[in-house]
Amino acid sequence: MNGAIPDHANDGVNDIQDQSKIVMENLRAVLAEAGYDFDDAVRATVYMSDISLYGGFNEVYGTYWGETDMPPSRAAVAVKELPGGKPGAPVLVEVSMVAYKSE
Repeated sequence: MNGAIPDHANDGVNDIQDQSKIVMENLRAVLAEAGYDFDDAVRATVYMSDISLYGGFNEVYGTYWGETDMPPSRAAVAVKELPGGKPGAPVLVEVSMVAYKSE
C-alpha cells in the first residue's frame, strides 16, 4: 500500500493531530477502495519531521483501533523533512501501511 501525506488542515491549525487525522482518513479510504480495513493492517511505518511529535500522533493513531483490537506492528522514524509541504505549513507526518488478508 502506498504511503499517505496530509493535505493541509482547513482549520488553519495544521498541527500534528490535524495532520495525523488527515493521513489516517486518507489511509482508511485507500484501504476501503482495495477491500481492506485497519484490522487488515499488518505493518505501519511512520515518518515524522520531529520525533517529539510522536505523542500527538499516537493519540490520534490509537483511535483507529478498538480497545481489544491489536494495531499493526509499527516503526517511527524521524526525518529532516517530508515532501509536499507549503511555505509556513510543512508536512509533519507520513504513514506507510501494509495490509493483508488470508483467503
